[in-house]
Amino acid sequence: MTDVMEKAVKEDKLMFRGKEISELTEMVVFRAYDNKHQQLVKISPCQDAETGKIFTGQGRDGFYESLSDEDKRYVPFVVEPTTVVTITDGKVLRPTNKVDVENWRWIQLHPYIALRKEAGSSSRSAVYYVENRRAEAEKRVASSKNKDKARYLIQFELSFDKQVRVAKAIGHPAPGSFSPAELQDYLLTQAETVASAIIDAADPKKSEQTGTLITFHDLVKWKVIEKHKGGVYKFGGADGTFVGHNELKVTEFLKDTKHVEIVAAMLSILEEKKATLGVSEQTQQTGQ
Repeated sequence: MTDVMEKAVKEDKLMFRGKEISELTEMVVFRAYDNKHQQLVKISPCQDAETGKIFTGQGRDGFYESLSDEDKRYVPFVVEPTTVVTITDGKVLRPTNKVDVENWRWIQLHPYIALRKEAGSSSRSAVYYVENRRAEAEKRVASSKNKDKARYLIQFELSFDKQVRVAKAIGHPAPGSFSPAELQDYLLTQAETVASAIIDAADPKKSEQTGTLITFHDLVKWKVIEKHKGGVYKFGGADGTFVGHNELKVTEFLKDTKHVEIVAAMLSILEEKKATLGVSEQTQQTGQ
């Protein structure tokens, strides 16, 4: 092994444009964002736009062009520019597989792959993400606790009048027309998808400035709606639903009873994004 390669192995800090390339130390599972319709993709090492070189993750700087014949003798598998890896939903890379270990260094940089599920929302190219089983488990536990709390509030603590206020806050246009049993059934159903919103609406300390728990600032901050060409705000991407061209118009859209289902979908996405961040912060605090 050359001195340069030996040093690189010891330091274990291969970099690409300021980003440290991680080694495959545990099993990686790929998941499709749209697992019902997403077809398999075949990916190869990418060309660096600035240098024109192919990054394969091997050699002194990770570029195929820098890999000497002697270097090739000391790697278990030489990644070529023509190397192809097929990614499907459930595809697994294992640290015990030497080919997987070598391929992982360039796969993690491919635009079709997001290293975190939530990162895919900021990348229009990503169609697969790396499943974080521990984070997903923690997220499910947190979600389950919120659902349990919301159900308890609905069944044992909230009066009918308070239940009406909560239902209005999460987007129902006329909850007062429900019978007590119908209203409770409605809220229990909603608790499956917007438990945190129900808990917030039940808290008397929470402000409801817009008459709904979902606000323009929440939507923009969490990228549930985004500003597109022409200065318009849309829900669901550039080809999604137009919701207004300024804060006032978006707020009017949210209050309009014709948009109850869309607002409910926004609430669900907003809650999922907030829950994901909560799990991430909790993981950082515990050092896990």
